[in-house]
Amino acid sequence: MPYTRHGHWYGSGTPVTPRPRVARCGGSGLCRDCALDASGAAPAAPDRPCEHEVFQAEVAVNRLTKHEGGPVVGFRADVRVRCAQCGERFRWSGVPAGLLPDRPAVSVDGTELRAPLRPASADPDFGLGLPGFTVRPGGQG
Repeated sequence: MPYTRHGHWYGSGTPVTPRPRVARCGGSGLCRDCALDASGAAPAAPDRPCEHEVFQAEVAVNRLTKHEGGPVVGFRADVRVRCAQCGERFRWSGVPAGLLPDRPAVSVDGTELRAPLRPASADPDFGLGLPGFTVRPGGQG
């Protein structure tokens, strides 16, 4: 029966009746348990570490303006990755923490990559006039 453990239908065709009680978890798009059920992946055994074989990526593309309602002066993609089997978040390596207009940076906890984008037809300096910052570990500077 293609329902998640929280009662969300993920099968093809018409849902089978009677329908189970549905939780307000957001379904497979937001809930780790529902996403695991819908993916068909077996839950990780509690006595063994997860092998991280199935992934979920969340990408948000942002239009940047210098002021509310102003013209778009840049674009940025924010990317997060997690294991669809166990829900563990992945951290980006080798990228400074902060928000930079000319190169990728990560959130302070390292789980969100923030990468500047420009349309292929845009000038190479598109978006470079935006302010940015980096975060240094404590005890430096």
